Amino acid sequence: MQSTYSKKDFAIDLLYDIIGSIIYSIGINCFAKPGHFATGGLSGISLILNYVADIPLGISQIVMNLPLAIISFKILGKFFIFRTIKTMVIMSAFMDILAPILPHYAGDKIICALFAGVLNGVGLAIMYFRGGSTGGLDFIIMSIRKNKPHLALGKLSMLFNGFILLFSVFAFKDIDAALYGAIAIFASGTIVDKIMNGLDAGKMLIIITNKGHEISSAIHDVTGHGSSIMHIQGSYSKDNKQMVISAMSKNQVFPARKIAYTIDPTSFVMVTSTDEVFGKGFNTQNS
Repeated sequence: MQSTYSKKDFAIDLLYDIIGSIIYSIGINCFAKPGHFATGGLSGISLILNYVADIPLGISQIVMNLPLAIISFKILGKFFIFRTIKTMVIMSAFMDILAPILPHYAGDKIICALFAGVLNGVGLAIMYFRGGSTGGLDFIIMSIRKNKPHLALGKLSMLFNGFILLFSVFAFKDIDAALYGAIAIFASGTIVDKIMNGLDAGKMLIIITNKGHEISSAIHDVTGHGSSIMHIQGSYSKDNKQMVISAMSKNQVFPARKIAYTIDPTSFVMVTSTDEVFGKGFNTQNS
């Protein structure tokens, strides 16, 4: 990928970094900082340091990230480190230069937590779209994943953020700081997931029936989507049945399910969520 990283790619990455950084910085400076609570990651530590010692948010993030970048250099490679440092510097600059001059919200702390989380999530998602990273815990998690990909590293992130919330109670001298921080972290993670996956999310119907071809044909007539039919056998009853699998949008699930029960009242229908659906009739992106 490094060899094909053109000036155009760099310019697009830069644009995404700038837009994402502005939105993220507004969430931190205009909502989390005046709300007196810490969000997740190194930004949360920066908020605590800013409150306790008045250390600028952006500078503290750079100081904390640089050692992690140096340690991770050999494992993650210079290309990833370069892109991460670029994103981190841009975000830190906006955090200390642009966002502080904007008006700060001084109302309900629940509103502060929700808006901080939502804006942080939107900002991060925009930067993630181009494979960017803001460093911090990403350095640690990705370094471990390189050597031990089987580990469930989501727990490490939860543990790290848990410690930040615990420290925030003592820093802000208010147990509510941890609660508001938890709301912001949850909102941020939810927004990132929804933006990164939810835009292409859909549903998948799995129908166990004796009338697979009839149901498949009816689903196509109503939704425009095809189906796959597999021949299966019940492990207990030993009965031979057909399994119809069809991907569709959320609003098409009800009529498709109704069709299945109309054609075969004894059918067994399962509805599952899918993060992304690629292919004909859906998203055709390759990346």
